[in-house]
Amino acid sequence: EGQGRRLLIGPVNSPRDLIENRQLEAREYFQHVHHDELDATVVYPGPPFRLAKSPWAIRRRPPLIGEHNREVYREELGLKPEEIDALAGAGVI
Repeated sequence: EGQGRRLLIGPVNSPRDLIENRQLEAREYFQHVHHDELDATVVYPGPPFRLAKSPWAIRRRPPLIGEHNREVYREELGLKPEEIDALAGAGVI
């Protein structure tokens, strides 16, 4: 009926519906990633598609808040260490 009326229709799933979905489980969709900082394993959604020649995978946890700030300040913005320290001391960063 929805297609006949040109409507987009699909299931509305709760998080539990997804995590317990047998098809997603059979496809090994969910990825388990260990977080040392949490001393726990967190379940993440997996690949939206699968390619034989270039498989998709989560290789590490996502960065923590601010984890790469100094790297970005130095390499992307070209700030010197003393400039970064001065900005941090002034509460700017």
